[in-house]
Amino acid sequence: MKPRLHSEADFAALLTSLAEDTFKASVHWRLYQDLISSARNFAMELEESRAFWRLTVDAQRDTTLFRLARLYDPDALSLPTLLSTIKQNLRLFEKANFRDRLRVKGNPFADSLAESASAPDALTLDADCRSVSGSDDRVARLLEARNRVFAHRDPGVLLGTRTDPTETLTIDDVDALVQRAAQIMNRYRHLFEATVDQQQYVGQDDYKLVFQRIRTCRETRQRELEREYEAIGIKLEEQ
Repeated sequence: MKPRLHSEADFAALLTSLAEDTFKASVHWRLYQDLISSARNFAMELEESRAFWRLTVDAQRDTTLFRLARLYDPDALSLPTLLSTIKQNLRLFEKANFRDRLRVKGNPFADSLAESASAPDALTLDADCRSVSGSDDRVARLLEARNRVFAHRDPGVLLGTRTDPTETLTIDDVDALVQRAAQIMNRYRHLFEATVDQQQYVGQDDYKLVFQRIRTCRETRQRELEREYEAIGIKLEEQ
């Protein structure tokens, strides 16, 4: 699509919005994988509220895929739009513009950072454009899922005469698409405003506290039952 951006402020707003989508796709996908991995160590705790955890796990995957579908959508303000805009507006990355942006933000290192500022590498930019287009197999399958499932309801998928395209997206596929979006965003945010995201957040392991609390409650309840049954001469089998 043709970029619908008219100023540096528009470009900065798009960059910020895409960074947020990328961050949320990354953290939801990590939580999805962490919860799946936890099944080995917290099987009994998951069984305590199976329906809740099933919905929670599915929600993490769905959220990731929805965010990715929006990030790679060729007909919206997305990664393809961002890269197309960059190709047509390389002046945004000139040293003087870079320095002025940082000065406006009050960055005390604006002048020294501007010394090493540079425009995007042409070959890398072309490769990035290809990597977010439908010519890439993973992107093509993501967009098919978007068009037939996420954004629209395909009759063939609904009636079972066509394979659900979401089933073709493997964990490796989603991993690659998340990491690709993060790398692209960090590359051009760094060139534009000397900023990168770590794709992490404080408390990302809090789910472990939840599982541990459930385990503690189970163990406490088990001990209470054992005392009650022992009081009447019955010994419970260990679980």
